[in-house]
Amino acid sequence: MDWKWLQNVASATPFLLKPQYRRLIEAGAHPLTGHCYVVSEVAYHLLGGRASVYVPECVSLNSGGCHWYLRNTETREFLDLTEDQFDGVAIWHGGRRRAFLTEQPSKRAVMMAWLGHHYFDGPDVTLGVPE
Repeated sequence: MDWKWLQNVASATPFLLKPQYRRLIEAGAHPLTGHCYVVSEVAYHLLGGRASVYVPECVSLNSGGCHWYLRNTETREFLDLTEDQFDGVAIWHGGRRRAFLTEQPSKRAVMMAWLGHHYFDGPDVTLGVPE
């Protein structure tokens, strides 16, 4: 699947970020900064959720916080749709399997998928209806 649409949605939606990440972007940080959790969550559900071969993982960052991405359990390859914020530096060493906070897509994930379909040529998916 071509995930460019999801990266474009994330870059265009700083209003979906927590305030601390929004401030970083306003100060000049990469536009994908802070979107790793929700972008990984959207991709996870689009790939089939628990029925897929992808699992969420998180790695602690030296700067604090945690970076989220998906890993294919069969090939062990990473699917990190926000890795561009790290300028090509592989940061996955030491990552651990985690679970998302909600079993169903979060409100932010639903909104991101909805925006992706309606404004960024993303797939027509039903992750839920934005409130």
